[in-house]
Amino acid sequence: MATTVIVGGIKPDLKILGDTQKFLFESPNGILRLENVLPIESNVINLDLDLLNIQEKGYRVGFYSESGNINGVFHLSSLEYQQNQQNSGIVGSFLMTFNENGSDQFLFYKDINVNNNKISNVPTPVADTDAANKIFVVDYVNSVLPAILPISLIGDITGSGVTGTPINTSLGDTINRTTNQIFNYTATGSTAASFDFDLTIPNSTNKTLKLRMNRANTNNGVGYEFQFYAPTNGVDTFTFGYNSGTVFGVIYSIANNAPVINYNYALNINDLGTYKPYNGSYGYLSSSGGTGTSTGQNPYSINCNNRVKASEFNAVSSIKTKNIESSGEDIEEEALKIFSNIPFFKYSYKDKIKNGEGVTFGVIAEPLKEILPDYVVEDKSFVPNILQSCLIKPITECSYELVFKEKLSNIESNKLQLILPNKSIEVEILKTTSKRLTISCSTKLPNNGFAYGTFENCPSVTKNKLFELSMVVLKTTLKRVDILENELKNIAHQNR
Repeated sequence: MATTVIVGGIKPDLKILGDTQKFLFESPNGILRLENVLPIESNVINLDLDLLNIQEKGYRVGFYSESGNINGVFHLSSLEYQQNQQNSGIVGSFLMTFNENGSDQFLFYKDINVNNNKISNVPTPVADTDAANKIFVVDYVNSVLPAILPISLIGDITGSGVTGTPINTSLGDTINRTTNQIFNYTATGSTAASFDFDLTIPNSTNKTLKLRMNRANTNNGVGYEFQFYAPTNGVDTFTFGYNSGTVFGVIYSIANNAPVINYNYALNINDLGTYKPYNGSYGYLSSSGGTGTSTGQNPYSINCNNRVKASEFNAVSSIKTKNIESSGEDIEEEALKIFSNIPFFKYSYKDKIKNGEGVTFGVIAEPLKEILPDYVVEDKSFVPNILQSCLIKPITECSYELVFKEKLSNIESNKLQLILPNKSIEVEILKTTSKRLTISCSTKLPNNGFAYGTFENCPSVTKNKLFELSMVVLKTTLKRVDILENELKNIAHQNR
């Protein structure tokens, strides 16, 4: 039985009894209609269905229309009661809208997460160059969303014209954009460890992959480019160079991950002079041709852990960096007196590998400091006061015991340089006995090692100063020898 009930008015606070209110239809087409019968020409018509809890929070399914948009706008909104001094009431904010007379699209105002589900029946690209793949789907879906709201796609995407993983496609020769292209990776958790942007050469013969940064030109253009050359049989080569438009010039290259970079251009380093990676003893070559050792912390432009080879080294020294106190005969006598008080020694080095075999004649820092304190610099470094192989026995995860054959002596520091088969490390000494050291080290150590020595006070001589003093003394001595030889000649001539 179909019945029409016309209600002239309902109280705003009408309460429905029972857990569920049912509307039973005995017709094949049951309709529950909410209709606003006001004239649309002069009003904005709203018709809403609110679903609220006792705190007056919830959601609204609504529809509004006006004279300029008779079809109206459908929306889903979130609701919340807000109270302030000027105005109180329920405030809504859009979650989704649909405007048939406007964009004719669903507009979402929150992120969309499809979880592990799939987006199906994606439209087929119009042209082959539209790339019928996941990239096209993302662009297509994003095109119907506000630009500031991203969409999160998790799982495979299937549908007409869409392929799975891996994605194979052919893009057009040129992709034009009027703004910057940004690739923003925002993964979190275990997937955030690394992000890959792969340009891959297929397994074919003698292919080169190029990444060019050049001026607008229908051909190569002028600029710079990276090249990766992958032959079927041969050496993979990575190259960076300058492209003049017709000729590519290699700036640097590296082959098969070899531990060397080949530079074809000169390097000009003009840094701020604030890089100081080392504080200790060093050897030097002065602008006057002298060599020697010194110590201290200086600014460096290049830091190397092995030797440097070149056809020539040039060192410069300028009067612009020095204050001239005196010269000539004024300094000769003073230099002789200073030099005559310097104690000299015959010695050999404990570290034969670093300093070589044989004996040396020269000075020792500690005695020299008593005569010329400005010629000695206080420093600390690892000294060869152990030079023994040792057994390494683990005690805990981060502590070990080193066992030696010979007795240990002159150990005043708690820092030890330990040489392992493939590297040298610094460890902390926790305990010292006659033939054993207990150390702390977070690195897993092998069963054997070589203890070089401990970090001790080790003053060094500024040998460039000593060398220049020796030059003054030598010149003064030669001058006096010439005078004496001339006097002896005159005496011999007079006695004839």
